Amino acid sequence: MSLKHIAFNRKITSNKKIQYLISNITRSKKLFINKKQVSLKKFLNVGCGPNTNFINLDYSWIPGVDVCWDITKKKYPFEDNVFEGIFTEHCLEHISLDACKKTFQNFTDF
Repeated sequence: MSLKHIAFNRKITSNKKIQYLISNITRSKKLFINKKQVSLKKFLNVGCGPNTNFINLDYSWIPGVDVCWDITKKKYPFEDNVFEGIFTEHCLEHISLDACKKTFQNFTDF
């Protein structure tokens, strides 16, 4: 590999190994929630990656994810009745049926 293929000007958080490390450190810990973004938006996107119009909750941390959370292990870290809507796409098929039922029950609390 030549040096012309190495990007020295990219952010360290763009590295997948760094994202994996950050995910493991921050996942399901309220301390690491991006509270500013959560307070500004009224819609939740579960299993999202980054999306500018929603509070972004995902199992894996990447830049733009506001809440790194394992939806199968802990109840969501939000107050009841705080969202106008919840969106999820290509997420729930990755968890068990029992966890999916529990997740839907948690959705009704919002």
